[in-house]
Amino acid sequence: MHCIHCGSAHTDTAQYCPQCGQPLANATLNPAEVTRQNFEAMVGPKNQHYYLPRFEAFEATGKTSLGWHWPAFFITFYWLLYRKMWLAALLYFILPYVVTTALGVVGAVVGEQGQMLVLGGYGVYCLAILLLPPMLANGLYYRHCQSKIRKAEAQYPERQRLLGYLQAKGGTSNVILFVVLIFGLIAVIGILAAIALPAYQQYTQKAKLMQVYHSGQSVTQELSLYYAEHQALPDNLSQLTLPQLAPQIAALQLDPEHGVLDVQLAAPASGQSLQFIASADSNGALSWRCQSQTVPVRSLPPACR
Repeated sequence: MHCIHCGSAHTDTAQYCPQCGQPLANATLNPAEVTRQNFEAMVGPKNQHYYLPRFEAFEATGKTSLGWHWPAFFITFYWLLYRKMWLAALLYFILPYVVTTALGVVGAVVGEQGQMLVLGGYGVYCLAILLLPPMLANGLYYRHCQSKIRKAEAQYPERQRLLGYLQAKGGTSNVILFVVLIFGLIAVIGILAAIALPAYQQYTQKAKLMQVYHSGQSVTQELSLYYAEHQALPDNLSQLTLPQLAPQIAALQLDPEHGVLDVQLAAPASGQSLQFIASADSNGALSWRCQSQTVPVRSLPPACR
């Protein structure tokens, strides 16, 4: 057999642990010692010096009292998991969604006149969720341990088995490490997605606009050849043999009077366009300048900025 306090092996007939001197499970104990041993088994070896004096005070008065628990203030959800209070952790996790939904329903019912009431209710909730857990944490954990002890006493009349059950159900849990890792992984994925997705979308948009630009250049080359032969631009583009256009182009419009070729984009960029503006040099040759008033500058091909 092993001591629940230090884990040292001992004989079945020993009353006290030869290593740490604590009373053993098979020793004859008074009710106070039995209660303390039960709580020691439930709390586990970590932080007994913190919890046991408070539990003894609760036992002496028969009721819990307000206090302050820093882990329950800073990491409430993780502390509940660490101390194996699964139901409390679940309720704490879903409570914000329940409250937010309830306040949203109230806000929809009362309309604009009740917005201050909704904001006030949300403020009260934020204050309560911040202050109540650390104030009630010691009492909550005491009640949790007390419930497990009563269940064990009803199931296991043999002392050693009872303490074994309490040790298994109590103590601390490493599930918090997996929760932190999972939430951390989700956060990392979310951050990477927030960075990568807009960058990828911008990259694809730039690539598509570059195809549009090259198609526009091909059309302006045909227009330049036409101008070199006729010293004027055609009335419409049907007078030219146009190259195959990029699929991102919805339509082409030519303003021969002002020398502007408007390349209109297809969905989902409907309403955006590139303009190719012509200017003639002293030799009568055309050159073209690209610009846009509707496409964001960061997405434009370099020649159009």
